[in-house]
Amino acid sequence: MTQHDVHSSSHGDQLIQSEPGQQNGSRPWPVIVTRRLVKTYILGETSVYALRGVSLKVYPGEFVAIMGPSGSGKSSFMNLIGCLDHPTSGDYFLAGMPVSRLRPDDLADIRNRRIGFVFQSFNLLVRDTALTNVMLPMIYAGICQRSSPGENNNVSPSHAPW
Repeated sequence: MTQHDVHSSSHGDQLIQSEPGQQNGSRPWPVIVTRRLVKTYILGETSVYALRGVSLKVYPGEFVAIMGPSGSGKSSFMNLIGCLDHPTSGDYFLAGMPVSRLRPDDLADIRNRRIGFVFQSFNLLVRDTALTNVMLPMIYAGICQRSSPGENNNVSPSHAPW
């Protein structure tokens, strides 16, 4: 995947600010910034170049489509911006935080509190209900508790992360 394979309703090139906020008092700072992201997989003697210098900015409220043919690096890119993997080189900032340099525990915290995924193959736990599957991140974060069968699974808005 190259920079041209990423489509966004971007607002032009702006500098990243260390704290989220307004730039020049007019428009919010980007929530996602990638700069020259590279991801190379080493398979024995072979190097597979999944991403080659992808740069992107996503602003609050934007919708972004990651498009390309099979094998073009879409999943590799999503794994990087979803904090499931580290880039070989380049920078990734989430709300001004340099994600590409964080430790695994810090990445897990971001995945738990800031990022949501809808996987193509669902990845649901078959032993649980759909509701319990949706609640799992909140259960892991200590925001709510798993209910016994037959109990009401409501989450109080005062305890919800949003």
